[in-house]
Amino acid sequence: MKKLFLLMVLTSLVIGSLFAGGTRCKAMGDVSSLIDSKNISTYPQRLINYSSCLWLVQTDKEDVYGNVTTSHSSGVRYMIKENYAIQINAAKGENKGTANWDYNYQSLTAYNRLNVVLATKMAGFDLGFKVKLFSNSTYDKEKTIVDSTTTNNTELDLKIRYYDFGFGLTKDLDSNKFFDMSLDFGIGSWDGSYTVNDSDYFEYGQYENDGWSNLKFNGRYYVKGETVDYTSYVGYGFNSKKQTRPFNEDLTGKYEDSDWNILGGIGIHLKPVKGVKVYNDIELSYRKVNDNYDDNDSNNDNETIETDSYRSLLPTYKVGAELCHKFNEDKFFELIKFRGGFNRSFTKHSYTYEDYNSEGEGFMRSYDNEIKMTYGVAIHKHNFSLEFTGTTADVFTLQGTYFFK
Repeated sequence: MKKLFLLMVLTSLVIGSLFAGGTRCKAMGDVSSLIDSKNISTYPQRLINYSSCLWLVQTDKEDVYGNVTTSHSSGVRYMIKENYAIQINAAKGENKGTANWDYNYQSLTAYNRLNVVLATKMAGFDLGFKVKLFSNSTYDKEKTIVDSTTTNNTELDLKIRYYDFGFGLTKDLDSNKFFDMSLDFGIGSWDGSYTVNDSDYFEYGQYENDGWSNLKFNGRYYVKGETVDYTSYVGYGFNSKKQTRPFNEDLTGKYEDSDWNILGGIGIHLKPVKGVKVYNDIELSYRKVNDNYDDNDSNNDNETIETDSYRSLLPTYKVGAELCHKFNEDKFFELIKFRGGFNRSFTKHSYTYEDYNSEGEGFMRSYDNEIKMTYGVAIHKHNFSLEFTGTTADVFTLQGTYFFK
């Protein structure tokens, strides 16, 4: 379970951003198909369509164990003439809780991240390139007095590195139709030590990550209308990771894990009256995790354990609404936007387990996820905007943006 959990955490860091929304999208049920600046993270070429600005963001997230992760990010987007644009943003996160502390995984909740995006227009296409650098180094040293004769000196040193490279293009078919596509490739590594009285607990009995890689593809076709916009989108993500686990000098376990996800969806965006927009996404996704283990024990002929876990092709529904109201120029705010929504996925998992050449055991388990409610508000004054987003999953985001020419 710990090994599978680590794979899921790494996957969420690496490919979880495939369909994640920005502040506006998160406030509306995490609808991911609408046209918004959040598209830049998935389709870097979309950068060419947005104004120059500066922004600051703070996000607080509390998990089920009571740990609160706070992240701060800032960035600048600058248009160079009409055909070139650049965006640079950095983020830093830290975990403020100690509940359910685990030296293997806790450092993954704190991070440093740098993203660089370039976009241009060329030969009738919008082209974009991006580079993402993700790193984290955690160091902690502590002395614990056990009793009058025993003192434990513990030292933790963890390092995570991840590098992601992406390319995307957009083609306008006419004034109301376009398609987007993007391709990403990333590689990463994990290393660490945890010593107690100079004995390395990572040396024997703990998992050592030998690195992981991932491949992502996204595509979207969009049709604009006067009262309704339609879109269809697809995504594919593959994540691979290798681990070793030394048990002693003669026995070392080897793990090879892979996680792939296919997603397809349609979006229907309604504009019934002026100042009112309603967004709907219906998605189908299939995810499979392959988990292979070899204990590398020459004394055991039946040494392979394989565990497969996958999610069936079942739907997720997202809906969000945005209400806009303009004030007179003499008011403190020129524009206010109220946002809200929810999403719900219906999941069914199947697990198979095979051990020592036995016939294997399997069981099915199905359940419905909780409905996640989201809400938010945005206010605008001249070139400045302030946005707040919250969810029933205890995630809160505050963003301030200043637009300039």
